[in-house]
Amino acid sequence: MISKAIKFLIGVYTNLDEDLQVSRISIQDELIERCMQIVGSPQSDEQTVNRALLIVKNIIFEAEKKGTGGVQPHNAVLKGELLEKVLVKNKATTQKG
Repeated sequence: MISKAIKFLIGVYTNLDEDLQVSRISIQDELIERCMQIVGSPQSDEQTVNRALLIVKNIIFEAEKKGTGGVQPHNAVLKGELLEKVLVKNKATTQKG
């Protein structure tokens, strides 16, 4: 149930109407800031901190999937044609003298 609720929350913060796209970064920053306040608060119990960290983890995952602004997601960099393997042999030797 918790993971579904977190996915829904992340969906609310990442799937914004076109009118809100201009504010997308600041809206997501507010959520991240709130999560970090929870993590840093001495009053937060372990379960609440774990959930806040899970929310941040999911935000990062979504950013990796969709990219952040004009930045290409890391996993997109890995996609493409597979190149032939390159074998590198180390032929360095030390001279004894």
